Amino acid sequence: MMRELRTTSMTSIAARPHRLLVDTLRLAAVAAVLGGLLGLAPLAIGSAHALETTHLRVGNQAYGATQNIELEVNKSMIVDLPAGVGEVVATQPSVATVVMRSKSRAIVQGVSGGDTNILFLDPASRTISVLNLKVFQPRSDVGNALQAALARSIPGSRLDVESVILNAQANRVVITGTVLSGDDLAKATQIAVQFAGAPENVANIANVVGVQQVMLQVTVAEVNREAVKQLGINLNGTAIIGGTTIG
Repeated sequence: MMRELRTTSMTSIAARPHRLLVDTLRLAAVAAVLGGLLGLAPLAIGSAHALETTHLRVGNQAYGATQNIELEVNKSMIVDLPAGVGEVVATQPSVATVVMRSKSRAIVQGVSGGDTNILFLDPASRTISVLNLKVFQPRSDVGNALQAALARSIPGSRLDVESVILNAQANRVVITGTVLSGDDLAKATQIAVQFAGAPENVANIANVVGVQQVMLQVTVAEVNREAVKQLGINLNGTAIIGGTTIG
């Protein structure tokens, strides 16, 4: 009885990897079928995000539908359409451009940050597909390096940095958080400029939460008592004006 139980258990354990593989393949097949019906790009393990942003396939079931797409500046995306295109309308050409490589394949390129709509119409002016496209600036690694530099250079500060790439020579950075003094705030801006490339690329909106110390310049003058008497002023509170003593 014990041997039979052990044999059954071992057989079950040995079968698990095979069953897991079968279930995985079955789910992948179902996902591929659903993707084709919904007009989505096929799913690939480890590269789903890349396929979604670089190659969009609009299926027959998505004919005339609107899709929300994000695209990085200076990146391109292939769009395969279910019918021949008669006209393309890009509402903001300064944000994204469209080039038709064939009657049913388009190349969309992000030009600058912003939002735009791209309409694909057939020869009868019916809508094939509408893309609500958001073009965004890529994030840069400068933010992490700057945040580490601020933490080392300004003890007691709690600063966060967000950064995006403007071009090969400059980044735009935004500093938030808290510092202990106005001097620390100014120092944070000076350091950030070295990373961002120019003062206009830095937005420092951090808050000062420490106690402000105000330096006062005080001048102490020594008064000559004889000169004061000649002016008719009594330092004991008596003044002589025109021969009349007051006080």
